[in-house]
Amino acid sequence: NGLAEGSVLSCLLFNLYIHDLPSSIARKFLYADDMAYAHQHNSFSELNNVLTKDMADFVRFCKRWRLVPSVTKTVVSCFHLNNKLALMKLHVMFNGARLEHDFEPVYLGVKLDRSLTYGKHIGKLRLKLTTRNNLLKKLAGTSWGASASVLRTTGLALVYSCAEYCSSSWLNSAHAKTVDVVLNETMRIITGTVQSTPLEWLPALSDIAPPTIRRQSNLLLHTERSMQTKTSRLTKTWNCQQSRN
Repeated sequence: NGLAEGSVLSCLLFNLYIHDLPSSIARKFLYADDMAYAHQHNSFSELNNVLTKDMADFVRFCKRWRLVPSVTKTVVSCFHLNNKLALMKLHVMFNGARLEHDFEPVYLGVKLDRSLTYGKHIGKLRLKLTTRNNLLKKLAGTSWGASASVLRTTGLALVYSCAEYCSSSWLNSAHAKTVDVVLNETMRIITGTVQSTPLEWLPALSDIAPPTIRRQSNLLLHTERSMQTKTSRLTKTWNCQQSRN
């Protein structure tokens, strides 16, 4: 309270404020002010017990520092491949109320599903990219700004930046090819080629790497950056697996 929205100090003070979060059985994932508790087990009852206990500790922490936890903005979800339990809901208590079970939660802008196929997220992403391609077509159809270099820069900033957001998490999804179809259309708009132009020519003509290669490159880049930080979650997981082997 008391700081202007967007102030640099607000982020620093927030990190200091939550630095002493209570330890939990479940793993905590924190990005800015979005927090997720994750626990892995083959029993729904065990998941309920662990998460309810961790939520109780978190509520006590909030009351201690005069924070108000939002029950309406907090949901629970379960990811598994057991179709027989597809409609099973978790029963987790939070601040005296049962949390809503969301079968398709959205975390950091990514829509998740029970089996983590990312089908709903990619379907929504394709619609968004199609709208942005329509804007790019308007620019290509004008007498100004229709040069290949301007269209390429606009396409990378407007379409590809949206298409590659969090792509390292869903690049192996069976639905990823539907995004490639829209990106192929983006390259056609940039190059001005006709529909009969072979797909393998588009990356060379537009000077843009194929979508699959770009997603793999982004994954390698993110992995290298994370491995350089000794305190990152990925580094800790990697070191733990190496010690077990």
